[in-house]
Amino acid sequence: MPWIPGHKPVRHSQGAIVEAIERYLGHNPAALDVPQASPLVPAADGVFVPPPTPTECWEKMPASLRRLIGEFNPVGRDLRNRALGRTGEEFVLEFERRQLAGIGWADLAREVRWITSEKGADTGYGVLSFAPTG
Repeated sequence: MPWIPGHKPVRHSQGAIVEAIERYLGHNPAALDVPQASPLVPAADGVFVPPPTPTECWEKMPASLRRLIGEFNPVGRDLRNRALGRTGEEFVLEFERRQLAGIGWADLAREVRWITSEKGADTGYGVLSFAPTG
């Protein structure tokens, strides 16, 4: 396989890690020593603490961040945007079906597909329909 000019592979670089490890161990032989005893494990109450309440989190948060969340509420905005998108696609789906049925193409009206609900939102379009011209 030809190389891309300026991007030719560096020969023998795979062995560099072995050399680096050997150098490190030569300077730090204690790194190979295996500890004889297990570390002391504290009781569970010394490790775990109760989770903060939502009120505590909110009160500890800087006022500027609380204001930003209150004004923009990204979760709420996302839910509203999704609902708006779904409602719009439902409108287009029904509109397309009625339009085709209205010109006598009831069979094609039944073939109009809601792609977003079938394949997801990353297809680039939400509704697959037919033009009155064919």
